[in-house]
Amino acid sequence: MKRLGLFLLIVMLVLVGCGGNNTADDAGDTGGDTGGDTGGQTEVNLLEVATDKGAIEFAVTAEDELADTNDAHSYQFEGASGDAITVRIAATGSAFSSPYTFLYGPDGELAASSNTSTSSRSSRYTHTLEADGAYTVVVAGLNRPNVAGYQLTVEKN
Repeated sequence: MKRLGLFLLIVMLVLVGCGGNNTADDAGDTGGDTGGDTGGQTEVNLLEVATDKGAIEFAVTAEDELADTNDAHSYQFEGASGDAITVRIAATGSAFSSPYTFLYGPDGELAASSNTSTSSRSSRYTHTLEADGAYTVVVAGLNRPNVAGYQLTVEKN
């Protein structure tokens, strides 16, 4: 019986180490992998390919459009360790689904991301910042159909 338990523990550790088959891992994701739920876009550094849209102020909504499903926009804000922020994204116009948002910390590592399904027109998440510095929110379509206009709001709670 002990051997079976040990075997199951080893199998679970191997699956966790390989990433398993978890496709709903982007809510509260703190890893640096932006490949989950991206419709085949793996190993893409969104910070490098996103069009810089400048600073976003807390509680002020930025409104723009993604040109196509491969387009991405980045917005920056200053945060302090311990600040709780909420990131909200909503599709506008005739868009079928909302774009994804990815929050990157001052170190350039992914801190959190939205959990948006193809049937949703909006999403939001709250995250507690772990360090002082410049944070970046990236908005991207990531192969979702008909993503065009969006409204992005970052709020300090």
